[in-house]
Amino acid sequence: MTDNVLIDLPELKLPRDLARRLRFTHAVEEHARLLGIHGHYEPARFIGYYLAVRNPVVLAGHWTVTLQPSTLLRHIADTIEDLTEHRYSIRSSHEIVSPPFLLVHDSHDESCWLWEYTHGRRFLEAKQPVIPSLWEPGADEPERLSDV
Repeated sequence: MTDNVLIDLPELKLPRDLARRLRFTHAVEEHARLLGIHGHYEPARFIGYYLAVRNPVVLAGHWTVTLQPSTLLRHIADTIEDLTEHRYSIRSSHEIVSPPFLLVHDSHDESCWLWEYTHGRRFLEAKQPVIPSLWEPGADEPERLSDV
């Protein structure tokens, strides 16, 4: 397993509705309609983004959606590479290959981080993140199990 690398990008603020602008929420709602589920999809607070060759891929909860090519996400990927002096990238070289890093966006305060792909994906899929090394049960608390 690779190191758990998290890189703060204080210079990068993205709009709170980026998932909607990229048509992620529309794609989820359309897929749900095909399954006979009707309603409005509200994405999670934290959303992940990367480029699979030219196509943006958006992750939120257990939803992973590949979208049509987007100039906006390509520009964001270029900006990340410029900010990090080309040390970090959210681009994958092939559609079935994971990128080295995932852009994690907090839609509440517009902040962004780069997170090593595997750890970032686990964070985005977790309903209640647990950091076992920081949490120890007290004497009167039952031991908690996690599948981390």
